[in-house]
Amino acid sequence: MLNLIRRNADSWMVKSILWMIVIAFVATIFYSWGMGGASGGRGGVVATVNGVKIHFGEYDQSFNNLVDFYRQQYKGQFSDEMVNTLDLKTVALDALIQKKLLLDEAEKQSIKISEEELVDRIKSIPTFQKGTSFSPNLYNNFLKNRRQTAKDFEENQREILAIEKMEKLIKSNVKVSETDMLEAYAKENEKIRLAYVSIPLGHFRPTTEPSEDELKAFFDKNARQFEIPEQVKVEYLKLAPGSVEGQIKLVDEDIQDYYDRNISKYEVKKRYKAHHILFRIAPAATGDGSADAAEEEDKAKSKAKEVLLKLKDGADFEKMAREHSDDKVSGNNGGDLGQFSEGIMVPEFEAAFGEMKVGEISGLVRTAFGFHIIRLDEFKDGRLMPLSEVKESVIKDLKGIKSRKRIRRTVKHIYKKTESGGDLKKAADEFNVETKTTGFISRKTHSLPDVGIVPEFFNLVFAMRDNKVSEPLHLPENSFLLRIAERKPAYSPEFSAVREEVKKEFIIVRGEIFTRKTLETLEQKLAEEASLEKIAKDIGLEAQETPLFSAADSIPGIGNVEAIKIKLFALQEGGAATGTTRAGHFLFRVIEKESPGVPSPEETQETYARLKRDKASVVFREWLDNIRGKAEIMIDRTLL
Repeated sequence: MLNLIRRNADSWMVKSILWMIVIAFVATIFYSWGMGGASGGRGGVVATVNGVKIHFGEYDQSFNNLVDFYRQQYKGQFSDEMVNTLDLKTVALDALIQKKLLLDEAEKQSIKISEEELVDRIKSIPTFQKGTSFSPNLYNNFLKNRRQTAKDFEENQREILAIEKMEKLIKSNVKVSETDMLEAYAKENEKIRLAYVSIPLGHFRPTTEPSEDELKAFFDKNARQFEIPEQVKVEYLKLAPGSVEGQIKLVDEDIQDYYDRNISKYEVKKRYKAHHILFRIAPAATGDGSADAAEEEDKAKSKAKEVLLKLKDGADFEKMAREHSDDKVSGNNGGDLGQFSEGIMVPEFEAAFGEMKVGEISGLVRTAFGFHIIRLDEFKDGRLMPLSEVKESVIKDLKGIKSRKRIRRTVKHIYKKTESGGDLKKAADEFNVETKTTGFISRKTHSLPDVGIVPEFFNLVFAMRDNKVSEPLHLPENSFLLRIAERKPAYSPEFSAVREEVKKEFIIVRGEIFTRKTLETLEQKLAEEASLEKIAKDIGLEAQETPLFSAADSIPGIGNVEAIKIKLFALQEGGAATGTTRAGHFLFRVIEKESPGVPSPEETQETYARLKRDKASVVFREWLDNIRGKAEIMIDRTLL
């Protein structure tokens, strides 16, 4: 799920929406996407958080922003299936739940936002400034372009300020000691170079076949491992919405009403294509982690002005982006951001488009990420798709909703019929619904093609009592009723019945023991100064070398395995060790060790500042996890 985010971790645009994946920095991100404020009651209540409602309109905005982001990243490869694979509906809702929790905690802490603070915040937003003064015209144009009222925007800013204060309150007491700083500096700057041998799993195997006596003894010692678990046969009925969809009749009023209630689904947002050059504001820091923001902002602004002058003199934009942009992901592509919808970029960035024509280059645009120079390459205006254009989609959605409701009513009626006698088949026959009976299944083995991978189904099966029909199990795809038709208790089989399974497990266990002993022998040989190259040759493999790397890096060619790195960095030059990952086994020798040295004052300041930020983020994330665990959260997943 996170491969895209990991690949683009340095991108300013990715960081502007990273709250959808990582729970830290929520206040900043809601500011970035301009979310919050009044959402109305359109479409029902998706969830409540300690009694505070999340309306469908608010959720829908969050979800659509997230889908738009992934659509831009994956382009033609994006599909509806990816929405499910990435679980974007849950991710979007989690972000809103998080916001409500933070606002609730801010209220408990009596955090208030004065009118002066609100006014100062809005006046300080660069988007609304002309020269050095706040421009009411720019403010009003911004609201008009985003189809947002001043009241809603200002309420959003008030919430953002409250969240920022709440986050600052939690992070303010975080301290970093000198020991922490020195350890972090050493981890990042002490380096080693390795010679190593990569040994595939299963490379070492005993050559003899196990005897019957060995297998029988292994079985007797591990009898519980081969126990046959409880098995049941399940009588069940399954109703799918598709089975009744053809019976659903819609009238024009139904179609119009659904379209009106879900109008946001049919809005095509404005679309842009642009390039940019980012000049990030570096986090200058003193020993206690405080930042000299003004000085660093001046440095970034000065550099941005120099590049802007070159562009005005005819310099190539793509070349300037590759050379100067601090957004390395887009910078490597000449600053290309591709196509994106309205609402994806931070408000200040997007507002700049209002003053630009296609092909123009902006002045300096200040956002939370630094200063940008933007070139607008393409613009497509937004529109509302009329009902005539989306009627087939509306009909499909509405039939799906009505079909689910109909089958759930049918399943409910059948269940009511079974309450007196428990005869599922007889009750189902009255409604012309077929029942089926599985073969014997267990918690260990329960592949049912007709059911599929449905954990809720099997969890219910193994929690049921005999002679009782389950309450209806409603899932988005199907609805079920279940009854235990027959049950076999767990039992211990005879050795002869499970001999092949015993043999297979015995060979695995013996192979692991044999490998462990072999590795211990090889490690001992290495400790006695044996040649790694000779050992590799003796076992039919080749030795390899890594470049220098630090404990903050992955081990080149092997991976970021913390336990192995701890072991290796504890060794002296010439020291040897073994290690095992999911990919295989390894023999290591440290052939070079580079001391981290003593940090300079600048390095000390930077390390202090970064550690404090990182530690504060972890503390804030843990605190947020804790309050979520204690919160009363109710979710209506039928609306997702």
